[in-house]
Amino acid sequence: MMRFLLTLYVFLITIITPSHAIGKDTIKLQLKWRHQFQFAGYYAALIKGYYKEEGLNVELIPGGPNSSPVQEILKGNADIGIFDPNVVLRNTKAKPLVVLSTIMQSSPYVIISLKSKNILKPSDLIGKTILADQDQGWNIFKAVLLKEGIKSDLIDVIPRKNDSEEIANGKADAVVTYITTQPQRLKKLGLSVNMIRPVEYGVDFYGDVIFTTKSFAYNNPERTDAFIRATLKGWQYAFEHEDELINYILTLPGVKAHGNNKEFLKIEAQEVKKLVMPDLVQIGHMNIGRWQYMLQIYQQLGIADKKITLKDFIYSSEEENLSKWLKPILYSAIIAFVIIVVIVVINWQLRKVVKAKTAELSAEVENRKSAELMAKRNEEKLKLAIKSANIGVWDWDVGSKKAFVSKEWCERLGIEYQQKLSQVNLLDFIHPKDKLVALKSFRAFKKGNKKRQIFRLD
Repeated sequence: MMRFLLTLYVFLITIITPSHAIGKDTIKLQLKWRHQFQFAGYYAALIKGYYKEEGLNVELIPGGPNSSPVQEILKGNADIGIFDPNVVLRNTKAKPLVVLSTIMQSSPYVIISLKSKNILKPSDLIGKTILADQDQGWNIFKAVLLKEGIKSDLIDVIPRKNDSEEIANGKADAVVTYITTQPQRLKKLGLSVNMIRPVEYGVDFYGDVIFTTKSFAYNNPERTDAFIRATLKGWQYAFEHEDELINYILTLPGVKAHGNNKEFLKIEAQEVKKLVMPDLVQIGHMNIGRWQYMLQIYQQLGIADKKITLKDFIYSSEEENLSKWLKPILYSAIIAFVIIVVIVVINWQLRKVVKAKTAELSAEVENRKSAELMAKRNEEKLKLAIKSANIGVWDWDVGSKKAFVSKEWCERLGIEYQQKLSQVNLLDFIHPKDKLVALKSFRAFKKGNKKRQIFRLD
């Protein structure tokens, strides 16, 4: 049995352990925006060697106002991209996409306006001009308007160019942008702002997600799994070594030129951490139910086809795929093992009980033999004593109503030896004056009242 269990263990370890046939090709990672703390986890995985440890060569490509991560992936200019839940809208049968992991558990998009505009709630946006793009959070606020019963065509939406300047110079009343950066840019200009957050109106979407094409993800799943592991490890390191990553980001091209400094990145890091929630949720965690919720809202808005499903949209690692068929086998093995253990235990208990019972019966037999032998010896001793003392004995068994008399008893009474005498027979030989007392004594003896009595014989 132990040899079988050991063999099964070795087999399971062998099939569960991935082969890690990664390959040497460079993975091009398309960032969603310019270099900033929003992508700190990828920088950490790169500079700390986590990608290299997994056998990966990763190149980070910064984004900008004129680039779309989805388009870059579909064109083949990049392999993996960073985007938001809108990626589900680009998932088609002709060009299927797969989401690998979710970094931000809550959406960073907010609507920002100057306090002087007095825009405090969604209904205050009616008749106002908003800077927004379909791929930059506007769909999320369409969901907010839907929940609030406000038609989106009552709001004038114009494309974004330079958020801070256009808000500051009054070209627009509000802007859909990231909470991690734009509020502090406006504050830096000496402007006070109001914010409308979707989550406050029951719309809670994911933020940054990692995605790729279905073919890239599954053509080499070992490579995909390795990328995810290294990336999530990088994010963990980034939050634990915030200052180190900020100093590194400041060395990247264009960072300082766009007005970033250590203080600015420090504030951004704090806001990013609030959205990733590493202290509450495992980094990278995503739930299919939440994706289904977001897709349903998109369908209600009419921007997603009713036929779109999440089938094969959420990536399953090799380990997860293995568990889909391995779990039933393991469960069956566990059940079989438990049954075997129960049978063995029951059998052991039965054998133990039988052994104890056998020993008990053997002891009882021996005790009975000893008792019978002792009784026989005592009887022989009694007979010898009676014969030697020349005394008569009359013994009456109340239960069987039989009496035993010795030869000497019979000789003294002048009756034939071995005559079976009953209670009445005995009374015939008792002195007339003692018969009544003797009869009462016999009756009392039957009831358990044992008392020594002496009677005279006639």
